[in-house]
Parts: sequence; structure tokens; C-alpha cells
Amino acid sequence: MQSYNLVSLGGIPVLLAIAWLLGGRKRPNWHLIIGALFMQLAFAALLFTVPAGSRLFLLVNQVVIRVLDSASAGTRFLFGRLALPPGEIGPAGETSLARPPRHPGFSSMRTGCR
Repeated sequence: MQSYNLVSLGGIPVLLAIAWLLGGRKRPNWHLIIGALFMQLAFAALLFTVPAGSRLFLLVNQVVIRVLDSASAGTRFLFGRLALPPGEIGPAGETSLARPPRHPGFSSMRTGCR
């Protein structure tokens, strides 16, 4: 087991402690906690030990990427240059309507005010 795996394993009790401290209930629902931990460990075992499990997660990743790409293309089709991020140039050479964000320190140095 690598050292970063031990850090991840140690993070589970830390997250549980933070959830317990921030939660309003005095007595935690242990069945829910144990079930969630079991499900998390089962996914980790499937992902890291079974080769077909990692291929399955890669396939799901590719499907999600295609859905997001399709949503982005639909947004660009529907909204045109309004869908472009600030400072980006579209395929037809149009620019976005928003200006790229400027760092406040640089703009105040340029105008002379502080």
C-alpha cells in the first residue's frame, strides 16, 4: 500500500469526525455510516483490484465526457457567442461579449489609485 493510500484511508475518520461535529444530531446513525463506508470500500476494491472495474469506470468517464461535449455544443449553437468563455475566440472568429477578468492590483497600479 502506497503512502498516499494511507493518507486517503486516514481521511475517512477525519471526514466522519467533521460531519459529526457539524451535524445537529447527538447520536449518529451507525447503519447509514457503516453502509456508506462499505459501499465506498466496495467501489475502491472494484476500481483498484479488478481490471474490468477500471475499464468500466473509464467507459463511464468517456460517456460523461461525450455528454458534456454535446451539452457544450448545444449551448454554443443556442446562445452563439454568449456561450464563449471570457477572452475566447469562437470558430467563426467572433469574440465573447465578456471582457477577460483583470487582477484588481494591476488595474489600480495602472490608474495610479490604491
